Amino acid sequence: MLPHGARCTAAASDAPPPDPAPAPPRARAQIGDRLGPEYAQDAAWIAKTDKVRRPPLARLQPPHLTRRRWFAQAAKAQYDRIDQDLQVSKTNSMKDGIRMGCNDIGDHHERRGDLQAALKSFIRNRDYSHPAKYELEFVLNVLRVKVNIPHLHQIESFAMKGEKNALLDQKVADAPDVAKTKAALSARMKVCCGLASLHAKKYKSAARKFVVAEPELQYANAQPFPDWAKHVVAPRDVAIYGGLCALAEFDRPELKKLVIDVRLSRRRCQPCHVPVG
Repeated sequence: MLPHGARCTAAASDAPPPDPAPAPPRARAQIGDRLGPEYAQDAAWIAKTDKVRRPPLARLQPPHLTRRRWFAQAAKAQYDRIDQDLQVSKTNSMKDGIRMGCNDIGDHHERRGDLQAALKSFIRNRDYSHPAKYELEFVLNVLRVKVNIPHLHQIESFAMKGEKNALLDQKVADAPDVAKTKAALSARMKVCCGLASLHAKKYKSAARKFVVAEPELQYANAQPFPDWAKHVVAPRDVAIYGGLCALAEFDRPELKKLVIDVRLSRRRCQPCHVPVG
């Protein structure tokens, strides 16, 4: 009988030899080399067999760790590329390039869930958003991130700044598409003001903002940022918040005029069983 860990070199077989099991220290100490060199442990064969049969290191790692490492490397490469473009724009004093670079870095952090870093990146655009179009883009980015953090006590000032934007001037006659865009953007500012009032427990002020903004949210998918409502608050939720705050604070005539008689609010609240009328 061969000792543990030994291989008979004289035996010829086409089948691969079994995995060598290491001999117990006591048996190895007792037997030693008394069986002769033919029964000595074949270290070269053991090393070759272990090398062939041992799975690679990547196969030993859990799959989710491998995917996580790959995603982290891909995200870092994307961030390095965006940051490099931003540094080039800063070197050349290109305001448009700096603004776009800060927005790209903010979007990158927001997609990864780092909202604080995204907010810092969007705030850096304060000095590069002087035209009304870019100022409105800056306000919407900051509001979207602050609502999701959430920093509800800090959004009212930005929302009021957005309401005063020149692009939202309702006195100017515009084409229907432009009017829809203005209504959607104005509704977003009112909803953010309503969320700030709701956070401050000013329920009557929140109800007025929600009820006035809710009919305009039928254009919630208008440009720019068509998915803005999806990331902040849905039109149905605005109707629910407005209905509940109105029930708590409005008197009967005001409730009938601003909530019950608005068919759009009733249609959105009915599936959720909110008794607004």
